[in-house]
Amino acid sequence: MNCTLDFRFHRNMLPDIKDLLSGLIGKSLNFRIVKLTGSRNLKSRMEAIHSQTPLAVVRYSVPIPGNNPLLRYIVANDPGTVAEIEGRSLSEEGIKVILYATKSIDQKRADVISKEDNIYESYINEKSLVEGKRLGDDAGIPRIAFFLSLEGDRLYDTTFVPAAEADEYISIMMNSLMIDHGSHPLLDYYSRLDEEVWRWI
Repeated sequence: MNCTLDFRFHRNMLPDIKDLLSGLIGKSLNFRIVKLTGSRNLKSRMEAIHSQTPLAVVRYSVPIPGNNPLLRYIVANDPGTVAEIEGRSLSEEGIKVILYATKSIDQKRADVISKEDNIYESYINEKSLVEGKRLGDDAGIPRIAFFLSLEGDRLYDTTFVPAAEADEYISIMMNSLMIDHGSHPLLDYYSRLDEEVWRWI
């Protein structure tokens, strides 16, 4: 049986990663590295996937939940922060996110990845996000990339999904948010991945 692992890490972890990989290579003839390079930017990664499987971009927004401590902190201290949903599965702590902040985050719920670059790791246990993730998973809809950002008094979700499943994804999210949570979702943007998308987001 073959198993392929595809993972990203911050450059400050490179010495540890090299050490780990060297040890694995030395112990197993069945282990090999396919590629070890600098990470491509989002546009490059999404366009590479799009060339194989057409992607669509869906962006919707809801009022910023007022009862989430991490979101409250970000709203008050650094609303320019962008969160990338990183967790492939749900945990008891909620959804795992990578926070790309514009300044240092002083919050016990945020673990430091890089102080120099203001990158942190945390969990968001917001009911509507967790439920949306669960419903999407149950429907078997892959989210290729998934970002949260704040603008004014709204929380924006920008998600890259296979174009063939985008309609179903939109329906699931709108129904879930409108009926179960009463959060008045707005569909802000929906398009196949093309050059216009990058100008817009």
